[in-house]
Amino acid sequence: MSEFLKLEIVDFPEAKFVGKMVKCSMEPGEKPIKKLWDQCSADGTFGILEGMADYVINPDYADWMGEYDEKTTEFVCLVGMIMKPGCPVPGGFASRDIPATKMAVGYVRGSEPDGGIYEDAGDLTLKAMADQGYEYDDSKGYMLEIYNKERFAVPVERGDALVVLDNYMPIKSK
Repeated sequence: MSEFLKLEIVDFPEAKFVGKMVKCSMEPGEKPIKKLWDQCSADGTFGILEGMADYVINPDYADWMGEYDEKTTEFVCLVGMIMKPGCPVPGGFASRDIPATKMAVGYVRGSEPDGGIYEDAGDLTLKAMADQGYEYDDSKGYMLEIYNKERFAVPVERGDALVVLDNYMPIKSK
């Protein structure tokens, strides 16, 4: 079980998420997001994005997940980085515009890769939001997971048992 550390409410700036894309299903089975992360690590995706330094808002790698289809239980996942609005999109990449919005940021500690942190982060953040009078703004239709270098990437590289995942969700007051 993962541990919820804290919730912050932030004004998230207008941005563009740029990365590689895969369609996923909520059904159990294959893990296309893990395969996409492995592909992006191996094929130079992150190097291309890091090379666009003038456009980078946040240098941490991230997922953008949204466009959920209730009929098929499929959603879109992009693996990449958060960039400035209007940045160019390299060939073979996809993007999603993110309007400026108020977001809840849940910081969740757990084990990676199979310790449930990815499954727990959303539920724990939703509960903390509700406790503070907020709910997920489903009109926005997406969420972000940001893999902060110091809280996530460095601990993974060191082989630490626990990491912290930053879970961003657009919010509205209840």
